[in-house]
Amino acid sequence: MLRCLPILLAVILLGLAGCAVSPPPAAPPAAALRATIVAVRPVAPAADGPLLALLGAPSSAVIPVQAREFILRTEDGHILSIVQDDDGLLRAGQAVSVVAGARARLSGS
Repeated sequence: MLRCLPILLAVILLGLAGCAVSPPPAAPPAAALRATIVAVRPVAPAADGPLLALLGAPSSAVIPVQAREFILRTEDGHILSIVQDDDGLLRAGQAVSVVAGARARLSGS
């Protein structure tokens, strides 16, 4: 009986090792989408800012930030609209890359 114990333990351990969950493969990085800014226009601060302050929202959600809407034409002719904080570096006619993520962002080229 004691001679069979190491073999039995090895079989059990190998069986359990086969049940281990392997992590899913990493997603390949998305290629950046190339586009040209067609127009830029200001976006008014949200009207619900004071209401959010009264409800106890974090101050970063209440302070109006000067944002701009960037209208883009992609290389394949599609029109996109992306709203982001204005850093003053992006202008109409400029070539940009659209960086995908939870929120798409523009990056000057």
